[in-house]
Amino acid sequence: MESGELPEAGFTAASIEIGKYQTHLDTLTEDELLDLYRDELEKKNAEDDKARFFNKPAAKADFDYWSKMAIWTLDEAVSLAFGKSPAVVNRPSLARESITSSPFVREYLKTVEVIKRAEMIKALINPVPPLVFARWARKTGIPFPDELFEKVEAQSGEPADWKTLYDELLDTHNELVENTSKIIAEKCQEIEDLKSQAKDDKPLHPKERVSLLKLVIGMAVTGYGYQLDVERSPKIKEISDDLDLIGISLDVDTVRKWLTEGKELLPRSKAD
Repeated sequence: MESGELPEAGFTAASIEIGKYQTHLDTLTEDELLDLYRDELEKKNAEDDKARFFNKPAAKADFDYWSKMAIWTLDEAVSLAFGKSPAVVNRPSLARESITSSPFVREYLKTVEVIKRAEMIKALINPVPPLVFARWARKTGIPFPDELFEKVEAQSGEPADWKTLYDELLDTHNELVENTSKIIAEKCQEIEDLKSQAKDDKPLHPKERVSLLKLVIGMAVTGYGYQLDVERSPKIKEISDDLDLIGISLDVDTVRKWLTEGKELLPRSKAD
């Protein structure tokens, strides 16, 4: 029998249908054949899914129980969106199943990714109030069981006035920003004032500096018994310690530096 011809009488109805289907296949292009194969494979995989653990009665979620929860984790929420028990159907339990051969697993993991991205931009929080998630799922186009939605809505009572809550939060934020801006402006002004004062400060006149050094060396010699001819005089540390007692921090090297300069101003007989 040539291709395209109908079988003669005597063939069974089944063989006739097979012949027709074969004729139809012969008319398809390679791409059309590949699409047909994929469609048939997906139907077979969907049929196989019916026998897998996530379609067993034990995997069905208890909507009454879960609707009473004050919050859901996002992992729980995605299982409930499929009408499944989070304790039975979850990412770890589905990891044992083949993604390529299970339409349910593929759809589940796609939904997980959508929810993960929503959490990243703060469109969802984790954990999340059930009603917030249920409404977000409906708005986003993620399937969500009608029965669970109704029970969650009934348990939640009056929905929160999110617009009012947002406005109140925005007012608080704006007030904080305003107060912070004032503080920053005040501190900037203080810095400018200090800069201005620094510019106004004039260095000591040479005569004033000489007088100050004479005063320092004079008090060290007469008040502390500082010995001019002792290179490492213990009096230097004593002066530093006494200054520290009254809240003036001046290290030993700094004291020695000024005393050395002051020593140069003494009469030669004294300095020697």
